[in-house]
Amino acid sequence: MHKIIFAFFGQNRFFSVFKKEVIKIRKCFNSTCEIYYQYEEGQLSDIELKELKNYNVILRQTKEVDEESLMKFDPFLKEREISKLRKMGGGLRRATIWRQIIDLRSFLDFINKDFSHKSYLVRMRPDYSMNKKFYKKLLINPEYLFPDAPESLVFNNKIWVMFASATHPFYLHDAVFGGTINDLNKLIDSENNLCLKDYYPTNTGLPTFFFIRPFIEQKNIQNAMHILKNKSFDYAMLKDERYLQALSDYHIELTKSFNVEYFDSTWYVQWLNGKGVKRIWIPFNTIFSFWVLPYLITHKRLMPMAIEINYSFRQIQKNISLLPRHNPLSSVFIDKLLYFFYKIIKKVLNLGKI
Repeated sequence: MHKIIFAFFGQNRFFSVFKKEVIKIRKCFNSTCEIYYQYEEGQLSDIELKELKNYNVILRQTKEVDEESLMKFDPFLKEREISKLRKMGGGLRRATIWRQIIDLRSFLDFINKDFSHKSYLVRMRPDYSMNKKFYKKLLINPEYLFPDAPESLVFNNKIWVMFASATHPFYLHDAVFGGTINDLNKLIDSENNLCLKDYYPTNTGLPTFFFIRPFIEQKNIQNAMHILKNKSFDYAMLKDERYLQALSDYHIELTKSFNVEYFDSTWYVQWLNGKGVKRIWIPFNTIFSFWVLPYLITHKRLMPMAIEINYSFRQIQKNISLLPRHNPLSSVFIDKLLYFFYKIIKKVLNLGKI
């Protein structure tokens, strides 16, 4: 069986969360896996460094990527309005996906010579917790998550992701995903996917930039990225033949190159002071959901329209055909009605505190 590597990237948000995840992995795998944590200077205290070494976590300290370097990838970085929900320790450099892309490329370069390219690498985050079922399945049969991809023109084994958008090309779950070292190397080129900067920022999900690089030369995929750069998705886009063709090409690649399987997980949210939030998507896994939900919930609240199981190409195309070709007024009305009641309830609760 090939080596399994867990690599944690990102800010050291809540050390206790990260430590518990490391302990959980060690209990499942004992010494049969490698755990890495790639962190920036000053993110870990001496006590934390010592604790992690006790659990055989391999620590890799890197220098912070400065804003000047990020501007090469994201030239409008300083011009964009910064969200009030900026992560702790945030700053402008945290408002861009390129920081994470550079992290992954740097780590892959760091381990490429030390492991077989057939080894499995799972990208983790220190603010994210996976269910034990995930680790047990990975321990017993890693080939289940990363099966052969004989029809893919890019990967030898499928890249595992927890969800895939039905309507946004290559908007795949990026908090935790994995594949062989050989295949993950194909996601990010030697220039950290600099060629994608012309499509950035986008009205599709930023995780797109983790996965789209091997497919961006396809003309239809480029068309979709140009469309989404200028406008958020709505159902009217499904009347655009260019967008439909891009979706078709994406769905073909999704079935050939990716393994979609969801596991229960918890996100420890920084702007909620570390409160754990169970990740609950609105999965578009039945004909009913594709046919009915768009008339009850606005497309903005349904985004991403996520599938959590593997579909055949024909199944995905059939489900997409059930979606409306306009934004239903019923969903807008229901949305406004719910928001009206939300404001009343909030007002009553505030009065009760006086």
